[in-house]
Order: sequence, then structure tokens, then C-alpha cells
Amino acid sequence: IAKFGFGEQKETKQPGTGLGLEVFYPPAALTNDEVATWNLVRPSGHVLTPDYILRRIGTSQRHISDTTPLEMGIVATCLALGRSGVDFTFFTTSFFPTEQNYSERLSGLLALGESHMDVFGAGSGFTAALDHIKKYEDEFLGERVVIVSSEMNSKEVVDLKASGIAADPAMSQLSYSDGAAAFAFTYGKDLTILA
Repeated sequence: IAKFGFGEQKETKQPGTGLGLEVFYPPAALTNDEVATWNLVRPSGHVLTPDYILRRIGTSQRHISDTTPLEMGIVATCLALGRSGVDFTFFTTSFFPTEQNYSERLSGLLALGESHMDVFGAGSGFTAALDHIKKYEDEFLGERVVIVSSEMNSKEVVDLKASGIAADPAMSQLSYSDGAAAFAFTYGKDLTILA
């Protein structure tokens, strides 16, 4: 985490207050101009130009990471929490860790506290974390929570370059991007889930 300007924390931080929301995007990006150089043609005959991609997908670039979902999550969490801690950490992603779970590693590295949970749900992970909080609402009431969502999908976009548009005629891979977001709140004070 030092390469991002954050050092490992030694003492458990006290929970903070208020809402905290931060997003981290890796600086490298793959633009529609670059994708157009791949000379891809859809089965319908449309050539993938930068403007055509923007109209179909709604994005002009996708961020490309040279790091891990955990490291991107660390940066987003540090930005959202500042110098404060939390009572409970959720980490959502579609990438299974090879060793210790992500939320445990994040909590340990940043001295956030001992309560944590990983949610493997890709784009629905954030919603699944909120659903868990609602199900166990009495346990979370008054607790400081951070939900960290981190995805690294850029390798799927590169696959499109190698395999051609036939592998993904809907162009869904071109919507993938890398990045992380962290949302911190005190449940029942800053945020309440109604349903």
C-alpha cells in the first residue's frame, strides 16, 4: 500500500462520523480511440469507431489497473475514512482471493476493527451488503460501517482484442472498467435501509 502513499496502520482507529464516499480509478485508461485501432466490425457490418462505441456503450474510456482489487479497495477506503476507523467492513468483488479474505486483509492493514465480511457478487455485491445489514439491523444499529466495492475487469476487454467481436457481439466487454469505491456511514444515523 506504500506505492499509493498510505502506510500500514499499527493501532486500531476509532470509528469516525458522517458519510464518507470516495472512488478510486487507476490512472491508465483504454479509450474508444484505442479500441477503434483494433479494426473490429460487428456482425451487422458496423465498424467500431469511437463515436459508435460511445453511442452503444455510453463510455469513452475504461480504467485499466496494474494492481489488485484489494489494493484499489485500500486506496478508496483510505480516501473515504481519512484517519478514522469502523466497526464493520464489507468487501464486495467478483474476484475470489487466493489467501486470506479481502475484508480481513483490509481491516488488518488499515487497523479498522475485527468485524468483517466478504461478499462475492460482482455488480450486485454492494446491494447484497446492504441486504445483510437490513437482515441483521439490530446488530448494525449505531455501528460505523464501510462497504468497499472493487472490480478489475480490464483483462476481459483485452480478450476482445485477441478474439475479435465475434466473442462478444453485444460489446458488453467494452463497458468493463477497473476501480474501487468505499462508502462509510453510521447505520441508523447517517443511513437507514427502508426495505
